[in-house]
Amino acid sequence: MVSPSPSGPSNTAEYLASGLPYATRSIATASNVTTITFPFVTKFVTVKNNSSGSLQCGFTRLGVQGSNYFTLNQDVAWSGDIRVGEMFFTAGSGSLTFEVVAGLTQIPHRNWFILTGAMNLFSGSEAQIIQYGNRGFGYSGLG
Repeated sequence: MVSPSPSGPSNTAEYLASGLPYATRSIATASNVTTITFPFVTKFVTVKNNSSGSLQCGFTRLGVQGSNYFTLNQDVAWSGDIRVGEMFFTAGSGSLTFEVVAGLTQIPHRNWFILTGAMNLFSGSEAQIIQYGNRGFGYSGLG
């Protein structure tokens, strides 16, 4: 008996259905990057900074450590209809708490792309496949 293959990133039906709920509260510090890894690819994400100070939010570790991030000030929330497998956070200074609410598809995290600013285009070269597998995906603006 053949089992159906798991859903992938191009399955439009996953983004038409309502998302499965996901919510977490976490702490970000200026000295470390906090990673939120979603169990499934997101349909939408909302992030809220609950503390004084600025929260830096990005889609790659290097992006949030560099200049490819967006900033949320105290009690500010951001929402986006975006497909991501993980997000990265740091505090502008000290430490702060933040919340993440997301609607999840049923696309497993392991089937999602590895987003990276280290390559502006995934060429499928042997070196890129060795480093990222066949799931690497990059463009400027990621970090």
